[in-house]
Formats: sequence, structure tokens, C-alpha cells
Amino acid sequence: MPLAGLEPATPGLGILCSVQLSYKGMFFKGLVYLKNMLIKAFGIIDIIAGLILILNSAFPEKILTVFGIILLVKSSLGFWKDFASWMDLLGGGVLILTTIITMPWIISLIFGILIIQKGIISFM
Repeated sequence: MPLAGLEPATPGLGILCSVQLSYKGMFFKGLVYLKNMLIKAFGIIDIIAGLILILNSAFPEKILTVFGIILLVKSSLGFWKDFASWMDLLGGGVLILTTIITMPWIISLIFGILIIQKGIISFM
């Protein structure tokens, strides 16, 4: 049987044709899996950041600052084109502002609940 490229030629309908291997499907499945895993990791970060927002007086300023920066960076990944990115931006701002000024607890509670809800939705 003659070779037709790297794979051996296989008999077709009267002619010899090469078996074409495609790895494209495997590559895209891997990318979809990676994207889903990243969304779930961001969901865990959202849940933790929401809890920190709600219970902000129980955490040191460094933790508030770190999670505020994480939310701000996460919001820039969405390029502020959807509501979730804006919630991250405002929630990160509230976390950082609580290290500077005393924030009313109702604002922290509202943003905490919204960000926790966003984190839970990322698992669905």
C-alpha cells in the first residue's frame, strides 16, 4: 500500500485516500475545560470576597486590600462590558475604601450579597 503523507493510504471507493487525523476537537475541548475551571475558581474568589465584605470588621486591613485588588483586577478582565464586571469594580472599591474610611454596613452587606450571588451562579 503506498504512503500518502505521514499516514498510510487506506482503500476508499476505488481510490486510495489518506486518513486525516484531527486534533482540533481535542484542543478546543481542552480550552473549554480550562475556561470552565477558571470560571469556577473566580466563583470561589467571589464567594470569599463577598463574605469578607459582609464581615469586614473581622478581617485585618491587608486581607481587605488584597481582595479589593483581586476584585479590581478581575473586573478589568471583563473590560467593564457587563454587570458582573461592574459589580467586581464597585465591590473592590468598597473593600479598599473600608481600609481608609468607615463604610456604612448596609453598603458592605449589599455588595457582599451581590458578589456572593455572582460566585454561586458561576457554579451553575
